[in-house]
Amino acid sequence: MVKGTIKPDTMGSTKQTTDTGVKESANIVKPAKIKPDKKPDNGLVDIDELAKVKDLPWWEKAAFFRAASWAPGKKVTEKAFDQGLKRFQERHLGSGKI
Repeated sequence: MVKGTIKPDTMGSTKQTTDTGVKESANIVKPAKIKPDKKPDNGLVDIDELAKVKDLPWWEKAAFFRAASWAPGKKVTEKAFDQGLKRFQERHLGSGKI
């Protein structure tokens, strides 16, 4: 059976507490240490970083990524980026996907 005690509250009323036998610190859950995955990147670079290095204007970057069906966070090699950019810049205006 759980033992109960009555302690006076700071406002003058009484409050009943129960002793569960469990320490408060026992309920604290420590976060697990997660090791990052170490996968070879094979020369892959984020497309946004490559666009910054190539100094693309915002409008050309947006149009190029849209035509190439590339979403933010995609990683490609610099060679693939350059080839795609060349195809994009040399295509006929309004020709759609590259």
